[in-house]
Amino acid sequence: MKNLKFSNYIFLLMWITFSSCKKEELALRDTTELQKSFQKILDDIVAEDELVFNGILLVDIPKYKLHWKSAVGKTASNTALPPDAQFRTASIGKTFLAALALRLVEDGKIALDDKLSKYLPVSIMNNLMVYNGTDYSNQITIRQCLTHTSGIGDYFFENPDENGFPQFIQLILGNPEQFWTPQATIEYTKENIPPHFEPGKGFFYSDTGYNLVGLALENATSKSLNDLYKEYIFNPLNLKNTYMEFREPPRGGVVGIGVSQSYFLDIDITDFQSISADWAGGGLITNTEDLYTFINALTKGTFFKKSDSFSMMQQGFIEEYGMGWIKQSIGGELIVGHDGSYSSFMYKWNDITITGTLNQFEPKNGSFKVQLIEQLIQKIKAFN
Repeated sequence: MKNLKFSNYIFLLMWITFSSCKKEELALRDTTELQKSFQKILDDIVAEDELVFNGILLVDIPKYKLHWKSAVGKTASNTALPPDAQFRTASIGKTFLAALALRLVEDGKIALDDKLSKYLPVSIMNNLMVYNGTDYSNQITIRQCLTHTSGIGDYFFENPDENGFPQFIQLILGNPEQFWTPQATIEYTKENIPPHFEPGKGFFYSDTGYNLVGLALENATSKSLNDLYKEYIFNPLNLKNTYMEFREPPRGGVVGIGVSQSYFLDIDITDFQSISADWAGGGLITNTEDLYTFINALTKGTFFKKSDSFSMMQQGFIEEYGMGWIKQSIGGELIVGHDGSYSSFMYKWNDITITGTLNQFEPKNGSFKVQLIEQLIQKIKAFN
């Protein structure tokens, strides 16, 4: 009887080992053709659209232990663009700012429902939010700015001309040597863009609101925003290729290769000082690996101290937008994360991570990156 029990135990152990090996075999399925299809998608988008000059892409699929990245195009010195090249995040920076704000909430430095007036000087708060003759300036909260429910206008994308080009974008293009402070973007908003509704009564995407929060965080902690990023995000997550452009010395990247070239239509705006207008609502340089690390730290619960912080980040006035966190449908699938106006993207689709850029500040509402993501999804679904 004892020998029978021992035999059964050996058989069970062998079966478990065999099952584990079969699972491992499935996980290591040959993805050569899938990787070739990713490369072709990236190649075709850069080759076929005259407004896309380069592209960088990372796709991570844990199911197949696939971590693939590539780049297409040339650097400023006419060498091949490397997959680890850095690029501008644009509005992906909003995810970083919202995550930072929530960490400061965890540490008791601020509260989401604190009024901006608690941290910002009269020079900024004066006539900040006058709607229908009523001054709501001292009612605006940090939460409202992070969830785009403050009612404050957006300095970047409002007041378009007959060609759809916003007035502020024309200032950036027409005055490339101008350096913008966040205070100047707020003043521009107060002087040129009226509020859209009373605080908390609607949703309107506002870069101005994020610049206001950035200044509030600086004043609440007596530290610069770039130092706060390093203390709370860059250093803890070992993001060696991420920094605030124009606000601190460059770091990381590929030796001998600068930030990948970015464009507005066919205009190379890589060296424009006027891009400094993108601050707390963007303003970061990074690469695909750092974005991969960051979004997975958020979604896997390793970034925040408290389990409900990421849940709070996903909650907003409307279902699609929380605090620096977007839920959207692309290719019939739910995608979460954030994207940016340089056709940059940081997405999670289930457990799959997709990060990268097409470096085009396009006036076509994200059509390039949507096309890219849709095709990637189709290929992955067909492979599964």
